[in-house]
Amino acid sequence: MVTNILLPVKKNEKVDRVLEMARFMKIFDVQKIILLNVGKSNGKDRIRNMNQMKEALENESFTTELIFRQGHVATQIVRAGIEKKTSCICLPWKRKNPIRRAIMGSVASDVIRLSSLPILVHKTAKGFPSKKELNNILYATSLMNTNNKILKYLTHTGLKAENLILLHVGQRAPDPVAEEQRIKKVHDIMTGIEEKCADCFEQIEKLKAVAAGSVSTQIARKASRKRVDLIIIGKADKHRPFKMTGSVAESLPEKAKCSVMIIPGVYPGTYENLEEEKEG
Repeated sequence: MVTNILLPVKKNEKVDRVLEMARFMKIFDVQKIILLNVGKSNGKDRIRNMNQMKEALENESFTTELIFRQGHVATQIVRAGIEKKTSCICLPWKRKNPIRRAIMGSVASDVIRLSSLPILVHKTAKGFPSKKELNNILYATSLMNTNNKILKYLTHTGLKAENLILLHVGQRAPDPVAEEQRIKKVHDIMTGIEEKCADCFEQIEKLKAVAAGSVSTQIARKASRKRVDLIIIGKADKHRPFKMTGSVAESLPEKAKCSVMIIPGVYPGTYENLEEEKEG
């Protein structure tokens, strides 16, 4: 399912950080890692540092490949992922000043918004390199058609995790009858997901919450309380380039304390529109 990943890194990225991300991806039985650096020129320092990362990964038994690109960073990341037919793009989380992020945005947000490939936004977890599997995965389901696609990841035999937490954060219906119907629908769908995943996890827990304020904040809080190692969430198919507030999938990595995997629905890549949006 996730056999090869694209890992964009800066030329001066620390080797230990690259190894931490690679070890995390072992929960999916990743075999090949493609290191991508987007810069202005192929200087000696750039090539030397990338080769050091490559050597470190090969010592961990990963097959590796180096790619050097120039141009708009997010555009080149998405293009490389599509061209190399990677299973996933793994982005190291870079904390940025909130004001600067609001004005300038972030590479991660652009890639999440534009990519038709799954995205793993990796956050450093103390002590994780010594772990061989995840304790808790949280699937934040919107009850949309992304469920079937995400189920392929949750039930994949290569996934190494103990427990699954199913969470739905939804809007309360306008009247008691409609609310009762909504609750029943949520229960039925989540029970269906639980049944399909029953043989893949030691324990499955179902949680429901009424949306009050930011949905991404509620998901992040639930994940923190449950000590979740990885949040999995689907991304809506429809591309909305002029939506200023962003989606739950875009805002969740900022608020979550753990890594977040974002799986899109069936939707063609839109990387060719990114440079036009930046210029507009």
